Amino acid sequence: MLGTVATNPSGTATLSVKAIYNNSNQGQLRRVFRMVVSNNTNVTTFSGPVFTYSLANDVSAGDAIGNYNTIWHLSSLVGTWGSIAGTNLGGGTFTVTTPSHNLQTGTYYYTLGATTAYPNTWYTYQEGNWSDYLIWTLDPSGTTFNNPFNLPPSPGDQIVILSGTITNDVNNQIVSNTIINAGGFLDMSNTTGNNLGTVSGLGTLRIKGFTLPTGTYTSFVSTLGGTIEYYDIGDILAPATQVTYNKLKFTNTTGAPQTWITANNLTVNGTLEINGASPTNFAKWQINDNTDFQRTITLLGDLTVGTYG
Repeated sequence: MLGTVATNPSGTATLSVKAIYNNSNQGQLRRVFRMVVSNNTNVTTFSGPVFTYSLANDVSAGDAIGNYNTIWHLSSLVGTWGSIAGTNLGGGTFTVTTPSHNLQTGTYYYTLGATTAYPNTWYTYQEGNWSDYLIWTLDPSGTTFNNPFNLPPSPGDQIVILSGTITNDVNNQIVSNTIINAGGFLDMSNTTGNNLGTVSGLGTLRIKGFTLPTGTYTSFVSTLGGTIEYYDIGDILAPATQVTYNKLKFTNTTGAPQTWITANNLTVNGTLEINGASPTNFAKWQINDNTDFQRTITLLGDLTVGTYG
């Protein structure tokens, strides 16, 4: 990979580049180029990157290189695939000609494909861990296993949790859309660096902690949305800009008391539940963080405090 860098990165910044070789998927080049930038606090960009691939080995089975007429780009800061301008798409290299690209802290992907190559939409076939390809299918009904790549969702794909519990076991997951159906649970555990894209549905998003993954939650927290449950690790809820929920739960199943703190105004369109594990290992919801500010809490549904809440 070649390119011209503008604005030097900060002194502790690192850049790692990897060419990821995927299984064949018609419409997609098998080679995806990933760039990971860490600890860069400067607004660094680069232009004119040139990526090299193998005409003999990187074209998906059943495809022709002429089918790949689009350069695709994904940034972890955005979470969705988009097409970008470039040249020399079919000659073993491609050059990105859009003016500049981020080299700020984040993860970035570049590849070739057909105009409809991205994203794939994955549905749950069974319960399990996100990283296990055996739980994901391209069948919208979820009744037939169809995963020709033997891979979990790739960055920028869309996921639909049809039912049951999917537990995220890997940091830095990036998808463009997340749908959690009623009866479905997406447990992000205590993983970090995730971007769930646009989140919708009637199911439950669980977070072992107090920080929501990056995403757009407008639909999910509306009156027709789902449930967000924080469990087992308490602190000040983040981000502070998340001031609306549909249904909200605080749950403690650990051997120590846990407190979740709302340090801003809050609107809950539905119910709010607080449940602890025992008299000494309770769950506590605290309004404000001991600073001298008045907070407005609007609860439109029932407040349920369990025996140990």
